[in-house]
Amino acid sequence: MKKVKLVLSIIGGLFVVFLIITLFNTLTLKTLQPAPKTSTSIINEDQAIQHLSKAITFKTISYQDRSKFDLTEFDRFISFLKESYPLVDKRARIRNGE
Repeated sequence: MKKVKLVLSIIGGLFVVFLIITLFNTLTLKTLQPAPKTSTSIINEDQAIQHLSKAITFKTISYQDRSKFDLTEFDRFISFLKESYPLVDKRARIRNGE
């Protein structure tokens, strides 16, 4: 019976030490998250709604079997994205070295 009490006391003590360390780390840890930057971007909500409405009309359905893909629909969607967001397309090409 003394062995059981000893084992339980050790486990309980380790648990208390764990809780103390966790509480200490929780209270003293400083965030590594960068401060948010405020944006001065102006969003044209009507245009955003139109773009989303158009984007969801493309039947870009993915299948595990690649032979079922309708690649022409994906090409049409990519063309739509290039026309709708030319600056994003330009910057993506620069990043990819095109």
